Amino acid sequence: KYCHLGIQYQQEKENYREKNRDLAFLQWIAGSAYLEQKNYVKADSLSKAALSFYQNGDSFWSYRMFIYISLAKLNQELKNDQRAEEYFQQAMAEKKAYAKYKDRDFASLYTAVSDFYFQTGHLDKALEYTQKALQQIFPKFNENNFLANPSLDAVYPEPWIMSVTDQKGKVLLALYQKNKDHNYLKSAADCYELAIKTMRQQKAIYGSESAKYYIGDYSHIYIERAIDIYYQLYQLKG
Repeated sequence: KYCHLGIQYQQEKENYREKNRDLAFLQWIAGSAYLEQKNYVKADSLSKAALSFYQNGDSFWSYRMFIYISLAKLNQELKNDQRAEEYFQQAMAEKKAYAKYKDRDFASLYTAVSDFYFQTGHLDKALEYTQKALQQIFPKFNENNFLANPSLDAVYPEPWIMSVTDQKGKVLLALYQKNKDHNYLKSAADCYELAIKTMRQQKAIYGSESAKYYIGDYSHIYIERAIDIYYQLYQLKG
């Protein structure tokens, strides 16, 4: 509602440059909102309208990256896998061209790419991109061995650690189920240790009980998955 009011207001501005810059931003936000509501037609239309403004200019690369991610997720949900992969590749190309540093936004990008390959059955590629995501979210972690994980001492209160380690844990568990290599299972267990420690740190810094309850409820699945994995490891030893 408020995005549409903002779009209407921006369309009435006389300053062409300012008008189109602000309009593109609102179109991007509205497109993201429609994607969450699964209104794919409006999400696609608004995202592409925003992209048409951000298409040129080095300073707009991050906007292009986020819009490509949204369009990739949209096509992923519509089962247009080839188009989704193309958009993900465009998003990663923007990151590669303009960003030579680590950032949580790039962890978000690589986690989305990993989930795409996970959902389409390309488990090795899914694992590759979870490793890239880990490298973005842990400043001193640069290990390219896909089974390696940061130490528990490296954990800090960053919510994306939970998402990234959960994604890697799911991929590793699927690879174990496919290949029966217990090293995948051991690495998955480490992932959930990282997720659970991050969750506890997040709870410790939240001020309200409702916020602590929310994070605990949200992350309960990590504990369940850790229990399942450790039980499977126990069975292997038995």
